[in-house]
Amino acid sequence: MLDFFHPSEPFSGQTQRLVARAQYGAADIFEIAEFADKVVVGDVSSWNKTWEDLGKKAEAEAIEAESKGHRATAIARYFHASTYWQMSDVFSAGAADRSGPFIKSQDMFRRGARLHEPEIRVVSVKYGDEVYDGYYCLPAGLKPGQKVPGVLFIGGADAFTEETYFSGMGVLDRGMAMLLLDLPGRGSSLYLKGIPTRYDYEKPSAAAFDWLEAQPEIDPKRLGLLGISFGGYYAPRVAAFEPRVKALVAWGGMMNVTEDIWDFHPRSHKMMQFLTGTTDDAAALKVLAPFNLTDVAPKITCPTMITHGAKDGISSVAGAEKLYALVGAKDKQLHVFKGPGAVHCNYDDWRHVVPLMFDWMRDKLG
Repeated sequence: MLDFFHPSEPFSGQTQRLVARAQYGAADIFEIAEFADKVVVGDVSSWNKTWEDLGKKAEAEAIEAESKGHRATAIARYFHASTYWQMSDVFSAGAADRSGPFIKSQDMFRRGARLHEPEIRVVSVKYGDEVYDGYYCLPAGLKPGQKVPGVLFIGGADAFTEETYFSGMGVLDRGMAMLLLDLPGRGSSLYLKGIPTRYDYEKPSAAAFDWLEAQPEIDPKRLGLLGISFGGYYAPRVAAFEPRVKALVAWGGMMNVTEDIWDFHPRSHKMMQFLTGTTDDAAALKVLAPFNLTDVAPKITCPTMITHGAKDGISSVAGAEKLYALVGAKDKQLHVFKGPGAVHCNYDDWRHVVPLMFDWMRDKLG
């Protein structure tokens, strides 16, 4: 049986990533255990099919529940189905066409979202000739005319925005609204529109903040920014140039993508080619060369928190430490977890890390 509590290879590590989100409704822990019992470790076709089968099962149960008017059950199973289809894609780097699992995952999430209360609104934000799809999520108990803080949450390299919703539910639980967008190199922008990533993330993100601050529920003076995994590059980059950001959390910080991911984690190379719209290492490295915050980090002046795992095998902890040292803000914190929470994105200790980050964000935004 796959041991996702003590991950020692990619299958167990990716499953642990899901277990963390399962706490927030992304999946059922016993179905994850069912998967772990069935999958052939190291066999990608087994991985894909086992998750696809679970996705089909959850979808059928969601449709049946909705037809009977069982809204809560339908929402839960649609969300589970979305996650299982997303999981079937995580080892598909290098595949000619990755749109199938993404389309299914997005469809399942949106079916659940349209039934959900409080509202999860499907939105689009335009920047130049590009349009970024995503979700605008409101906290429970919002009163007419009430203004709340708004947070832009930027997900990781291979994370669907639908996945990021569950990672960010703690934002909503603390009375803040949340905007999730498929910015360049992410989700539908990459899988369906062919929009690759870019180093100057502050440019498309400015359009996101324009949209967010214009919403009637949002206090434009209380805007926060959160980035997880590869978002630990994107979010600090944005904060350095975006004066509307009043608090920044880098959930896994990095300084130089080439050093902190490419060199540190060679398995990332195919994924990085996908993100950059390239087909070989040399071309990918050329695109990634300016993904470096050395000259940018001193421009970050808003309150900043960086969290990282000491044994992170995907993104080097040294990058987080370098970023912290150069951040220009006087109010800054670095938390490196050495026991529980030592893995990538602290997946095994969200019971402590999530409150640490999101309580801090709420306190800073008021």
